[in-house]
Amino acid sequence: MPFLTTEAIQGDKPLLFDGAESFSGGMVSNVRANIIGPDQSALLVNIDTDQTGQAVTRRGSSKPHATISAANRIQGMFYYDIPSKEVQLEATNTRIYEYDNSTVSAALAGYTGSSSTLLVEFAQSNDKVYWVDGDTTMYKYDGTTVTASGGWGVAVPPPSGLRYIVEHQNRIAAAGDPNNPEYLYFSDVLSEEYPLANIVKVGDGTGDPIRGIISWIDALFLVFKERSIYLVDTSQGVGSSAIIRRLHNSIGCVSHRTIKQVGQDVLFLSAEGVRSIDRTLQEGQQSITNPLSFPINDYFQRINWSNIAANSCAIFWNNRYLLSVPL
Repeated sequence: MPFLTTEAIQGDKPLLFDGAESFSGGMVSNVRANIIGPDQSALLVNIDTDQTGQAVTRRGSSKPHATISAANRIQGMFYYDIPSKEVQLEATNTRIYEYDNSTVSAALAGYTGSSSTLLVEFAQSNDKVYWVDGDTTMYKYDGTTVTASGGWGVAVPPPSGLRYIVEHQNRIAAAGDPNNPEYLYFSDVLSEEYPLANIVKVGDGTGDPIRGIISWIDALFLVFKERSIYLVDTSQGVGSSAIIRRLHNSIGCVSHRTIKQVGQDVLFLSAEGVRSIDRTLQEGQQSITNPLSFPINDYFQRINWSNIAANSCAIFWNNRYLLSVPL
């Protein structure tokens, strides 16, 4: 029934808005909505936060040129910088191209991969860039000419089929040999020779293959396996002189391209989410705590883990660890 009130009208009251002064807590979707912090959000789509906690629209993306298309997946990219040129190397559709931010070159002569689905990994040393694709031999490019390892004129070239490659202490280190999945291959210093005496076997033959590598601090080298992580100290040399220490016996890495150095730390994607080497060292081998990505673990549960190794990658940019994964 109608209700009559005789209260004097006090006039329009100001509108009250529900807002947040800062979004510095980021996105936290893996908790109940009623316990989300005052500086957190349950969902941030196309939103970035600056260092003051202000929410801003994220940057977009663009396709640099027509060579890269939906039909030609990017197999690998590398920034190649020497005194005579400064270009981005792009591996796509079994070939490698140079891009100088305005013009894309013809495909570099001397290399044609066996498949457009293989990942191509690069490393630079002594003004030359080297690459492996998991199937063929190692190649190098000096800014002018591409040469396969069989044409380097060395007595012991690297084996074929390597999947991972990095520069370490003026050496080129590589791993992922399908015939020796626990071997870490080191070249001589400022050389393209790969003596057998330089090989470092990481692991105890339990069928735990190397899934990624990174040169860390000074002479320290990290080896990520499927179910474990090792630290290799090369300060006394490589081969039998290297000191090997297992950091964890049940945490591993699922994709080489997600391993990125962040200051003195290294972040990587494990089967449980994004983890930190620094935290892993502090916890010890027997402890397994929640990963750094636990606040958005509901999204990580949607990852297509069957395609994770070939379709995930990360980069550290603008003080952020940016991760791309297949859902």
